[in-house]
Amino acid sequence: MNNNNNGLVRRLAVDSGFLYNKNCRFVTTQVNPVKELHPWWVTGFVDGEGSFIINTTKSKTTKIGYSVKLIFSVSMHHSDEALLHKLRAFFKGAGHIIHTKKYVAYRVENFSEIMEHIIPHFLAYPCQSTKFINFYLFKAVADLVNKKEHLSMEGYIKLLSFKAAFKKGMEASIFKSELFSSVVPHPTKGIFQSEDTKLAPEFIAGFVAADGSFFISRPLPSSKWPNYDATFTIAQDKRDIELLNRMIKTLGCGKIRAGSSSMRYLTVRNKQELHDIILPFFTKYNLNSEKRKDFINFSTSLVILYNNLGKGLDNLSQDNINKLEDCINSMNKNRYSPISDLITKVGG
Repeated sequence: MNNNNNGLVRRLAVDSGFLYNKNCRFVTTQVNPVKELHPWWVTGFVDGEGSFIINTTKSKTTKIGYSVKLIFSVSMHHSDEALLHKLRAFFKGAGHIIHTKKYVAYRVENFSEIMEHIIPHFLAYPCQSTKFINFYLFKAVADLVNKKEHLSMEGYIKLLSFKAAFKKGMEASIFKSELFSSVVPHPTKGIFQSEDTKLAPEFIAGFVAADGSFFISRPLPSSKWPNYDATFTIAQDKRDIELLNRMIKTLGCGKIRAGSSSMRYLTVRNKQELHDIILPFFTKYNLNSEKRKDFINFSTSLVILYNNLGKGLDNLSQDNINKLEDCINSMNKNRYSPISDLITKVGG
């Protein structure tokens, strides 16, 4: 690895608030010094990880016997709690952070806060995937509640038509009641129309922080030319294939491949494109989440592989192979493993 590339990777770690050691492992023991979140980053992240929820239940305090609660929620692994606090600060302190054994979540349930902070943001910076439909239905219910129409049975049934229009919305227990079994889902055709324009780069960074992945794969013994490989990918349901196409248009690289019957993947494997486009892009546009650790290890590995471009596995030094292996063992699910015994603080 040349000194310029080595310095870039080290700077990525320091700028992100990570602890650095010579074996490529990066961890943090304190809140990451994430800069103020960009509005388009927030929308991209929510497009990948957020939920707009219409919760309907029986109630003894309303005349019609039923109530509704709107919930905006973003759930993450516990390691990303600091980011959720940053997200809450972005929305002016609205909502709260909840903890479970499996995840931590940021939720806004207060109706006034939803009307004042959540809905205005997503009107100004709308979702770019079909999750826009969920927001549309969510806002439609908010408008009914704001006008107090949900307090009448007629208004409540109208409200339920929006809830029923969600994917699997009709599976909600309230529709098992004979009183609401004939509710017809609100038509959603035409609500979302994908554009053919480039996306804000901050949106892509936020979306990748939620749904993107950086991989370094080991050599396959069965391969004719076994070697380490690098892949950047974004997974999405096929209904959002146009969003993937817009990302390709914005980034200037990538191909779409089919996975299962319903999944599509934007994939970049060309090392030249990874080195010249993907690495600089996510260096400039911060992922902000813990996934940035994956990107740093990915970058370290990619520089090694790029410098070995056109050469075989035998050309890699044992030192570089050790670095690649350690980076692989520190990425994705592996970064949740305890590694405190391997940490060296920068400058320490």
